Amino acid sequence: MPTDKPLLLIGLLHDYAARDFVDSGVLADLAREFRLAFVSSERLSLDLAPYGPVVAQHEIGPMRLRLYFLAAGLWHMAVKRRFELNRRNALRQATFGLGPKLERLIAILSLLHLSRPIAWALRALLRLTAPRVIPEGMTPTAVLAYTSVRSYFADDIVRDARRRGVPVLALVNNWDNLNTKSFLEVPPYLGVWGEQGFLIARLMYRIPPYRIFVIGAPRFEIYRRRQPTRLDARARLNLPADRRVLLFCGALVPFEEVSLLEELDAAIIDGRLPQDLLVVYKPHPLRFARLAEKPFNPGQYKHVVLAPDTGRKLTKLELYPDLLAAADALISPFSSMVMEGARHGLPALCMGYNDPGHVNHDWNRAAFNLHIYIIRHGDWAVVCSEREAFLATCQRLVAMIGDPEVAEGARAAAETVWRTGNTTVADRLAAALRTVAEGGYADESFSLSRGTAHRLLNSVSASHTLAKDS
Repeated sequence: MPTDKPLLLIGLLHDYAARDFVDSGVLADLAREFRLAFVSSERLSLDLAPYGPVVAQHEIGPMRLRLYFLAAGLWHMAVKRRFELNRRNALRQATFGLGPKLERLIAILSLLHLSRPIAWALRALLRLTAPRVIPEGMTPTAVLAYTSVRSYFADDIVRDARRRGVPVLALVNNWDNLNTKSFLEVPPYLGVWGEQGFLIARLMYRIPPYRIFVIGAPRFEIYRRRQPTRLDARARLNLPADRRVLLFCGALVPFEEVSLLEELDAAIIDGRLPQDLLVVYKPHPLRFARLAEKPFNPGQYKHVVLAPDTGRKLTKLELYPDLLAAADALISPFSSMVMEGARHGLPALCMGYNDPGHVNHDWNRAAFNLHIYIIRHGDWAVVCSEREAFLATCQRLVAMIGDPEVAEGARAAAETVWRTGNTTVADRLAAALRTVAEGGYADESFSLSRGTAHRLLNSVSASHTLAKDS
């Protein structure tokens, strides 16, 4: 491997993160410009050797991990409370995935208005005990950290890089994370998916605009590389060419989906929905256990089929271009798949209602998260806010299929959420990394013009105010 390339250290915590870079081709593109090395953890099993060595494995002990989650939860209550309708909703986000003891402790400390000082003290302790993740003797030109925002892994990379004087660009790895989570360590430079992420980073974290780079989403580069025709996609997926396909994408956190599939199947059979419809069900690959949902049995349906590769913990990216090219519309509880469908001009039905089958997750509140407003205000999407209205909203969705104005609005919304344009994610990343390595700043080629940013920021703020008043 040539040694005259600058050394780039990339932090990828697990297979989910590594897949986004490997399957999309972004890692191969970066390897043409940089000499790559990786920081990871025991949660990585994908082979990165073709691109570069794993030079460090991050570890965090059980006690330090508990301190991290306590600090992160308290910090979320301190900095995000003002963006939520009430304290209960902020607390749900702050304690998501935590055990009952930590939940109660965060609830009590925040109620006593101790969130900020205790989180500040715990963050100071975490900084003092941060492990070395950049090996001694290694001086990378920059570090790229792929982050879920609330990430002990990315936070320790930021801490060690700060200690070593190495510039860090953190790139968010999912659509909702900037809104629903909080940085315990705000990275010095931030890469976001699109203009929507830029505005949320400015509004919620007050990150200076010259430190925010609009990069795009690595895993969505697969759509740039593969653009199958509908007939080819359906042939590969073994789907009929003469039916309209509704792609039903399930949720990660509990959402009772099986009864909806049963209702769809029955409505197609008895004519309440057109009989040329076919539902392709794709459960979330990492879906949480459902405590109040009966098992899905594909053999009992006449008009519902299971998407290929269902059951894999990590869906290969190469499947998605075929799924989206084969579909005519999309149904989902506000997953990022809605915006992937929008990129393909697909109308969407988004479900955001509470139901005993969802157990303890507040889907009604999730449907009003800030990043969701681009769907709520779009003429290309239908929102189902009550379980009883599901079939009626499905009928509205079907009526939107094939409408060119709907498709145009969907694509415009998707471009705001995750930029595609004529420049690849790898090229934008490389340019941003060169900039931060030289101590420079993002300019209008990475972010928004000042006038556009000002108008959109006012629009986002107004939307949030309306939601709080309603």
